[in-house]
Amino acid sequence: MVRNGPLGVSFSTPGLAAAIPRRPFLFADSEWQCYNEKASQRRAAMKDRDSIQIGQVQGVNWIRLIGKGTYTHSACFHEIVEEFFQQHSRQVVVDLTRCSYLDSTFLGCLVRLFRQYHTPPGKRFVIVATEQKQVQLFASSQLQRFLIFDNAHAADTNSWDEVEIMWTDARTLGRHVMQCHRTIGELNIPDADKFARIAEHLAAELPPEA
Repeated sequence: MVRNGPLGVSFSTPGLAAAIPRRPFLFADSEWQCYNEKASQRRAAMKDRDSIQIGQVQGVNWIRLIGKGTYTHSACFHEIVEEFFQQHSRQVVVDLTRCSYLDSTFLGCLVRLFRQYHTPPGKRFVIVATEQKQVQLFASSQLQRFLIFDNAHAADTNSWDEVEIMWTDARTLGRHVMQCHRTIGELNIPDADKFARIAEHLAAELPPEA
């Protein structure tokens, strides 16, 4: 939910000018110009905040990740992909062109979904990322070796709907995080043992079922 707050712009008010110092408007010809510039900056910040968006391009379901993808987004992302395929989607495309960071939970989630949905006949789980973006997001973990990428440009559509991130219960979220780390722990990478131990620890710490 977006709340309208003060823009930090001070206007001259009779009786208060002496008490409240006037803020200088650098690089602005007028107070109105400064107001517009600040509003534009806020719109840009809202546009680029961490979020998950969904849309359709020629009948294909796309999921776009903006900013950082962490465990707080991962469970919701996994549920969206599962729901699309349960609705008999033949293809789901994940657009990472505007993603800036993926934590280990989200990385493991991508590998899990790719394993599950990329190879079955009639179903494809496509990850769109440029070579530069692949290096940025996956090089340190070396997980790009277990994924197939499409270097195509981002979806040409303005019809994106932002997904509200719903917090799930502690056990469901903990189980999701555990499974994602276990997936990475099963791979042939240098830190596999570390991720396997994390998964074991998380499994032992799962809250009891209600």
